[in-house]
Amino acid sequence: MSRLLALLFVATASSPIGIERPLTVGEVLSRVDELDGKLIEVQGFVLKCQRLGCALRDSADPTIKAKALSIGGSGDFDSEIQEFLGKCVVVKAKHNATCLRGHAICLDRPDDLEHPELMNAAQ
Repeated sequence: MSRLLALLFVATASSPIGIERPLTVGEVLSRVDELDGKLIEVQGFVLKCQRLGCALRDSADPTIKAKALSIGGSGDFDSEIQEFLGKCVVVKAKHNATCLRGHAICLDRPDDLEHPELMNAAQ
C-alpha cells in the first residue's frame, strides 16, 4: 500500500505545478510568489520580439494595455516566435518573480520567463 501511495505522489509531483493545462498570463501574475522558480507553461500572445523587448500578453489586440510577462533573452526563441507573432502560443519557462515583486529596477528585457521554449502555437 505504501508503495502505491509513493507512486501516486511521484505521478502527481511530475507536473511542475500540478496543473494539466497552460496557465494564463493573469493567473501567473496573481500567483507570482507561489510560482517563483517553478517551471511553468503559459498561454498568450507575442506581438513583437526583439533584442530589448519580448512579452507574452493576455491579448492579441495591440490597442489595449494588456497584462504581460517579459520573456527572457533567447536567440533560438526569438527566431522561432517570429512566424507566430500575434497568434496564440504556449511558452514553457522557469518563472522568475524578481522584477514583478517591485524590489528591483529591471530595464530592457527582464526575464519573468527564463529559458523560454515555444511549446505550441496556433497556425
